[in-house]
Amino acid sequence: MTPAVSVAAERAFDIKAQPMGEALNQFARQAGVQIFFPGEAAAGRRSPAVRGTMEPRAALTQLIAGSGLSIVGDDGKMIMLQGASGREDARLASDAATALEEIIVTSGPRAGDLKWGSDTVVNTVTQLEIQRLPNLDVSDVLARLPGVRRNETQSGENRYVQIRGLNNAAASQSVDGVLLTDYVNGSRATSTELLSANFIKNVTVTSTVTPDLDENANSAHVALTTISGLDNNGQHVADFRAYVGANNRNDGVLKTRKPVRLAGSWKGGLDDAGKWGLAMGASLDRLGSRQDAVSVASFNTINGTLVPNGALTKGETYSASQRVSAMARLDYRPSDKLSLFGEYFYLEHDFRTEQRTSTVSVAAAGAVNPTSTGGQFNAASASYGFNAGHPKLMDHIVQLGGDYAINDKDSLSVRVGVTYNRVLAGSIATSGFVLASSALTTPVGYSFGDDQLSFTPGSNAQTSKPANYRLNSKVTVGDTLSRDQNYFARIDYAHNMDLADNGLGFKLGAQLKTLDRSNVQRGYARILPSSGVLLSEVTSASNVTLFQPVDWNVDTFLSLVNTRGTPSPDANRLYAADPADSYGQNFNGSEEIGLGYGIVSFGWDRARLSAGVRAAHTHRELDQYEPDTVGKFIQGHYEQNYWHVLPSAYGSYDVTSNLKLRGAFTKTLERPAINSASRRLITSYDTPVTRSISYSNPYLMPIRSTNFDASAEYYYGRSAYLSFGGFAKDLHDISASSSSQSIGPDGVREVITYTSNVREVNGKKVYGKVRGLEAVWSDPQLPWIPERFGNLGLTLSYDYLVYQITAINGGGGTPPSDTRLVDNAPRHFFNASLAYNKGPFAANLYLQEQSSVPSLSYNPANDRRTKYDPLLDLQASWQVSRNFRVMVEGRNMLDQDITDRYGVTNYGPAYQIKNNGRTVWLGFQFTTF
Repeated sequence: MTPAVSVAAERAFDIKAQPMGEALNQFARQAGVQIFFPGEAAAGRRSPAVRGTMEPRAALTQLIAGSGLSIVGDDGKMIMLQGASGREDARLASDAATALEEIIVTSGPRAGDLKWGSDTVVNTVTQLEIQRLPNLDVSDVLARLPGVRRNETQSGENRYVQIRGLNNAAASQSVDGVLLTDYVNGSRATSTELLSANFIKNVTVTSTVTPDLDENANSAHVALTTISGLDNNGQHVADFRAYVGANNRNDGVLKTRKPVRLAGSWKGGLDDAGKWGLAMGASLDRLGSRQDAVSVASFNTINGTLVPNGALTKGETYSASQRVSAMARLDYRPSDKLSLFGEYFYLEHDFRTEQRTSTVSVAAAGAVNPTSTGGQFNAASASYGFNAGHPKLMDHIVQLGGDYAINDKDSLSVRVGVTYNRVLAGSIATSGFVLASSALTTPVGYSFGDDQLSFTPGSNAQTSKPANYRLNSKVTVGDTLSRDQNYFARIDYAHNMDLADNGLGFKLGAQLKTLDRSNVQRGYARILPSSGVLLSEVTSASNVTLFQPVDWNVDTFLSLVNTRGTPSPDANRLYAADPADSYGQNFNGSEEIGLGYGIVSFGWDRARLSAGVRAAHTHRELDQYEPDTVGKFIQGHYEQNYWHVLPSAYGSYDVTSNLKLRGAFTKTLERPAINSASRRLITSYDTPVTRSISYSNPYLMPIRSTNFDASAEYYYGRSAYLSFGGFAKDLHDISASSSSQSIGPDGVREVITYTSNVREVNGKKVYGKVRGLEAVWSDPQLPWIPERFGNLGLTLSYDYLVYQITAINGGGGTPPSDTRLVDNAPRHFFNASLAYNKGPFAANLYLQEQSSVPSLSYNPANDRRTKYDPLLDLQASWQVSRNFRVMVEGRNMLDQDITDRYGVTNYGPAYQIKNNGRTVWLGFQFTTF
């Protein structure tokens, strides 16, 4: 029998949460139909409550969502259900999934099910979508969602994401209900690139969060759910994937690492009764790429023509990354009422970057015959630069949780977790080996168009000799150790809070979050004498050409720096010359947040309305080094306490069984980084001698946001829906920098820059605002595609976003006096995902396009726009047998260009171009079940 949608009159359903078999029989009585289902597939499963007036098919869909049961026959009088099994003919009728995919994820809900069953406005990604595309990590998975910006790739990776324009620290993340706190250095941006996509069952992004979700979420809360051994009714499934890759940018000064990917998981029940389940997974990603950059420091207008000014640079940045991750999750369900789990994650990311640059510095006034697209310079100074970074992250995460259904109306949930995070960050920073300014026999040339910029090298008798390039300034060698020890605990009690429950319900909860971070700078700085180090002493190149970077010997360089350089600061923590940021990066910070929340909710047949409040108390301590007036670092201690009371209200109304309206209001915040008060002292011995001190108010407050969301969602088939929504955010207590200058008794000019929360400047408010519209169309099987042509699934999303923030004038010793509202995020986001399969063949494609990214500037004449070319990822596979398929994956297939344009509102010449490598993977998947 083939599935047929029952077009029947709406009926009143009142089915309480209970064992699945009893719920299905109760449904049959209330719907007036006969229903047949395999008893073994329903055994051990518990149904959600279903209440309201709706069509029988809609009620049944809600009842069996996520159960592993599917409808295979429905003539309006008799319904036949089928349970998930290892047979290839057990495919769900409404999904364009390959047989192998379907076996792996049969019991998992689809994106439309999660979206329909949510409390407020959300977007979702499920295991099926995750496995279809080349997702290296959870950050990649998030980037598939509407309004989520995938940052510039590094070594073929996407490290962080931005949601609705806000920065990556404005969203909180949780794993199975436990807050994720694996941070890098002082940031609050969680390192979701550490988490393998192989471990994740589904992701839900709540853009206007409810009181039971983390309050540190001005942009969104991201809830991750991991795979479990009790998925698929405890069916044993082992999945292994292996790939080798090639990157089109694997040449240049250095060779790049060959990409390799290995990922495996096993999950299943441990006993016949279905009480114990185990899931394990591990992955290894080794990646390498080269990024090329061409840039101009600035432009000046000469006779109405834009002419380059300052540094003209060509650079090559090499990235090498190795990420290792492993997880184990043990589940225990002794009864339908109680479920317990414990899980462990080990996450490691070893990331290296090495940069080689060749720079020529020019003065716009010296341009020869400049035109609208090019010109020349007859004199210039030149330098070769070398910089390196090597952060290495290691996380140990342990989590425990339990859920207990006291009765049909009441439930209790407990979560505890601990994170041990360790970050080692090494770096080498130089100002470059410099050749003094001289006349060029062959002039330097430049040309640019709308999206490209190029240079031609100049030369004279001096430019080609490495012995003529000298480094005689400061060299900083970083060696920072950061450690986190973070704890989390929560308890939640709910009464009558299922979405289908009518009448009054409530939910109460309490949480404790702690953050304890230490940062120790173990590096050093050396001030080189005027004789310095020659480029010829550290490179094997006998000749150099302007705008062509060269390699160097790092060990030889460091040996010469230590032999010839003078330590800074000295043993008394005083800076005799230009200082390094050594002691200023040492700090110990701790934070304890205790909070409680309450939600009151009332449900009707077609609607639910909820209101709640979240109250959080923050206690923060900071011990750090900071400079005094003579440049000596001393210790400072700060303590801070504050309360935030964050109300919210949200609700939904089912106009019909297919059309749902939602609305939400809430208040959230974004706490400052734990080390946001760290202070830095930089002394310049130019003319006049200037001492600059920059630091932050140690009592910085969080940025507060008031959020609104509304949407209309139309579900016209299982997991097929259309959604249209609008949203708004108002931001306050934004931190900003002000500066002042003075002349000391010694004649040294002192510039002090101070970062603090700013509410107004000369009576003008300082604030931010986000306004946007979002449209989504998702259908896992387009109905008008004839069956003989295969199955095609499609998801399209578009976000129109206006994110503006106050820019303040001043700086460099000039106090602020005026403000201006400027764009701070792209206006347009477009995502497209396609999933196609016919027989053993499957192909999946993902495309993201966004408009230009603005830079924040008070002066409109200095506005700039960065344009990201589209990102295209794809996966294609051929199922050779029931257990084996070969796969081809491509990432960044269009070899994305990133073009930074100079001029007002995105007009003017190309300012900078960066090219990221295209990676193509060839591999296989082997699955047993």
